[in-house]
Amino acid sequence: MKAPIRFIHSADLHLDSPFAGSSNMPDWLFQNLRNSTFEAFDRLIETAIEHHVDFILLCGDVFDQKTRNLKTQIWLKQRMEKLAEHHIHVFMSYGNHDHTGGDYHDIPYPDNVDVFEKSTVHAKPFTKDGRTVAYIYGFSYPDQNVYENKTSEYCIEAHADYHIAMLHGSSMRSSEHEHYAPFTLTELLDCNMDYWALGHIHQRQSLSEYPPVHYSGNIQGRSRKETGEKGCYVIDLSGGSCDMRFQALQSFQYKNKELDAVHVNSIYDLEGLLKETKESLRQEQKNPVMLYVSVNTPEAAKFNQWKLEGDIEELIEIENEREEGKASWIWITHLSIQPIADRDESALSQGSHFSEELIRQANTYTEINEALAPLFRHRQARKYLAKLSDEDKEAIVKEAMQLALEKSLHE
Repeated sequence: MKAPIRFIHSADLHLDSPFAGSSNMPDWLFQNLRNSTFEAFDRLIETAIEHHVDFILLCGDVFDQKTRNLKTQIWLKQRMEKLAEHHIHVFMSYGNHDHTGGDYHDIPYPDNVDVFEKSTVHAKPFTKDGRTVAYIYGFSYPDQNVYENKTSEYCIEAHADYHIAMLHGSSMRSSEHEHYAPFTLTELLDCNMDYWALGHIHQRQSLSEYPPVHYSGNIQGRSRKETGEKGCYVIDLSGGSCDMRFQALQSFQYKNKELDAVHVNSIYDLEGLLKETKESLRQEQKNPVMLYVSVNTPEAAKFNQWKLEGDIEELIEIENEREEGKASWIWITHLSIQPIADRDESALSQGSHFSEELIRQANTYTEINEALAPLFRHRQARKYLAKLSDEDKEAIVKEAMQLALEKSLHE
């Protein structure tokens, strides 16, 4: 009879991750962001202890960079020692961000930690009550670019109640991510594993219920593209059944919020709308929020004028200053203006009018670095400019398109 086991499936910790757009934030907020991945992992440890799990799977990208910070490595070692005190085992692999070819100190982990050091798939046993009840299969990236399909290497090792596979990679059907360690679902199912613990994709996804094939997502959102709750799965395997529970771990969430500003006629009306939105979110959310606001308005020209004159930026600064010291702070990171005319953008883009062509060009524009180069080379201007993230560049193109569209629609 198969012995029941309980474990945590986690991935993409990205410990000590730099956060997009954090260079110009006040120190209190910067520290909140920087500490968030560590806090999320501490919550994972408490979850493991509270639920009396047998082991934890960390499926790649434990660290954020190939050059691992010594302080972060020692911090992780101390957490592993805490898990050892509670007889909780850890199986850990490295992914494209923390591959074994990087420059880092070789920190010895306690005996409760098994690291998949090899670049080929191999098995490690998990022993409970004196017998091997499971084999865990995995590998680590030797360098950042692993484009090889590894599924043929997942071969059942020997007799055990359960065979559990760890894989940091992406489905060949995915169009949003580079195909590191690519696979197809059929290939995974053909390996006859009892559970597939996937990493690399930062969004929770279930590819199959039987056998279970799941992405746990990351434990803390790191940009506006990673919205919502982040955490891990607590898994119970018993015989042929699998019970899966999600456990939220994040310190704060990224949220995108669309606001209807039809009745906003002054900058003071906008101030009231932002205050109301923040307080409503504060009632809904247990966690702090990094908030991206999109304002839908038929008066885009007026809003853009406020933006050009610096009124909107100043208003956001005032609102954000009020958040310091609050436990459930809400920080407005960006406010974009969405002309209500743009709501039918998809229909417009099928036509032949100048505005339709403008939308098509904006949606396929890839030369922003070249366009901005003179500004960043300017001796005086470049002293005041921070490096732009991909999100910043997307916002610039979008806002430029909106300004041009608004002008064309009123001519």
